[in-house]
Amino acid sequence: MMVETLQAWFMYPFWGMLILLGSLEYWLSGSKLPASRSARWPTNIAMWLLNGAFFSVLPISTIWLAGWVLKNNFGLFNRVELPLWLLFGATILIRSLAQYAFHWLSHNNKLLWRLHRVHHSDGFIDGSTAL
Repeated sequence: MMVETLQAWFMYPFWGMLILLGSLEYWLSGSKLPASRSARWPTNIAMWLLNGAFFSVLPISTIWLAGWVLKNNFGLFNRVELPLWLLFGATILIRSLAQYAFHWLSHNNKLLWRLHRVHHSDGFIDGSTAL
């Protein structure tokens, strides 16, 4: 039950913000050029679904691992006495740095770049490009 609650806590805000920002981008676009969404979005969405299927296990495994670490009193943050807000901030910072490192590696490793360069080949940048 705890894993499902944590997944919802992370996923609902993500989807809500994605929908909100996508809508704002659609209605308030400052671009003078047409986005040709009908040509681009199917490709971007297909790539997003493929990535989602491949990487969907990562958030689940992260939450499972966090629960296991807490239950077994394992890990650095279970060993130090710090305020919750500081632990939360450090977790976000460490996770962001790990994501940055993986993104950097995607640009600097030949195999990862072959997969990642699709993200950079879109001729018109919008929210679907980030997906």
